[in-house]
Amino acid sequence: MTEPVSIALCGAGMIARAHALAATSIGARVIAVASRTDETAHKFADEIGARVVSYAQLPAGADVVVVATPPAAHFDHAAHALERGAAVLLEKPLVTTLNEADRLVDLADRHGNRILYAENLAYAPITLAAIRTVASIAAKNDPLLHLEVRSVQSLPAWGNFTSPEWGWWRTFRSRSAPTRRRRGACSRGASRRSRLGVGSTTRGCDRHSRRRQSGVRIGSRGQS
Repeated sequence: MTEPVSIALCGAGMIARAHALAATSIGARVIAVASRTDETAHKFADEIGARVVSYAQLPAGADVVVVATPPAAHFDHAAHALERGAAVLLEKPLVTTLNEADRLVDLADRHGNRILYAENLAYAPITLAAIRTVASIAAKNDPLLHLEVRSVQSLPAWGNFTSPEWGWWRTFRSRSAPTRRRRGACSRGASRRSRLGVGSTTRGCDRHSRRRQSGVRIGSRGQS
């Protein structure tokens, strides 16, 4: 009989609790919890029957590490788990700088791409439609240098997402996370961070556009 997937939680806040519930619902086992405060870690671990470990001890024998710590620590915690053989589920916002995003892509490449971004919009119909549009353009050998997908939404009224330590400026002002805007360069030699939902603008392009039934326009630009 196959052993159930084992999970370690890097973080013990509200989102980590949601992941613990999700893990239970699919028959996975949460075996370890790490947190900034021992009291929080022990309370949560006792509730779910896990053991308390330090960040440095992760993955603590787990198959998967869920990184749900403050964004400034995301890169270090994700890299630590990947380099020690675990798969990673990384909460949003992904990281805090484009440099970290590039480095994370490189790490993922070296470790079997065993990382998944816990961003709902990454799997939303508008995003999947954009991916299909890119594929159809690529099939015609039409170089694609820039892609933008925008989802209009108000600022969250819950949690700490609009505070500086949780990436307020980067997530909602600079729009470097796909919760506000997905930008990416998709040609050869362009930044591969587009795979993670961040990138840069390329000018001097012609436009291919497509309007969905929802009224949302998917726009892409090929080299002029």
